[in-house]
Amino acid sequence: MELKYFTLCTRNIDSEIDFCTGKLGFRVFKHTKILNQRQCTILVKDNGDKALMLIESDDKNKAGSTVILNTDDFLKDHFELKGVGVNFLSEPEYTMAGIAAAFEDPDGNRWVLIEERDYSAN
Repeated sequence: MELKYFTLCTRNIDSEIDFCTGKLGFRVFKHTKILNQRQCTILVKDNGDKALMLIESDDKNKAGSTVILNTDDFLKDHFELKGVGVNFLSEPEYTMAGIAAAFEDPDGNRWVLIEERDYSAN
C-alpha cells in the first residue's frame, strides 16, 4: 500500500482552493465526490506526485488540520510566500528538526514550512 492523498477538511472549499492555488502553487487536478457524496477537490503540486484532497467539512465550525511543507531552501520559499501575502504566525525559528515557521490558511488550518537539518556532529 501507499499513501495516495493527504486530506484537508475545510469549511469553505472555494476559499481553500484559492489559497492553495494562488499562494502555495498547487493546481486543480479534478473535482469529484467522495464519502457520502461530499464535494472534494484534488490539488497537485509540481509533477503531480504529491496530492492534496480538499474535503468540505461536515462540521462547518471545524477545520484544524496541520500540513507540513518540506523545503530544500527555507529562506527562498519563506520570502516568496510572504511576497504573495502569506502571513506567518511568527518569525522563522531554529528547532531540533531544522528551521521552521508556521502560517494559517483562511480556514484556520495550520501549515508549517520546514527545512529539515541534521545538527549532529558525525
